[in-house]
Amino acid sequence: MPEPSCEEKGTFMHRDSNKCIDAEEKRRILAELNAKRLKEQRRTERFKKHFLKTRIYHIEGKEFYKLSDGKRAYFVEKEMLRKVIDGPKEMTLHTFRYASGGKRTGLAKWDPVSEQIMLSESALRVYFKPFKLEKIRQKKDR
Repeated sequence: MPEPSCEEKGTFMHRDSNKCIDAEEKRRILAELNAKRLKEQRRTERFKKHFLKTRIYHIEGKEFYKLSDGKRAYFVEKEMLRKVIDGPKEMTLHTFRYASGGKRTGLAKWDPVSEQIMLSESALRVYFKPFKLEKIRQKKDR
């Protein structure tokens, strides 16, 4: 005699493994997926809020953010820096000076705890240091 289907048992069919799961297991899986989605959404919102009041430089027809640690300053393309929320990304670090500019390849990642960009100035020797984005200066009332 053939085995009864999931509908006849009063359970649900799991789409990946073609097994029957009960309502409690389905609720647990959905709650787990929802918690994961909410965590990612909160992280994305904190990241976007951090970039809301940052200064954007327009150099050579491109948009750049300025990252500095007090000693050095690097300019990173706007589109590239927005991708670091997914994980460490390799990117080009620009230095623009009065007479010339330089480029180097480094790694950048987002640290959600300190809400800073962690930057490694070398892609070969990875050592992340915290860098801050330059904020838009508020005019003081006199």
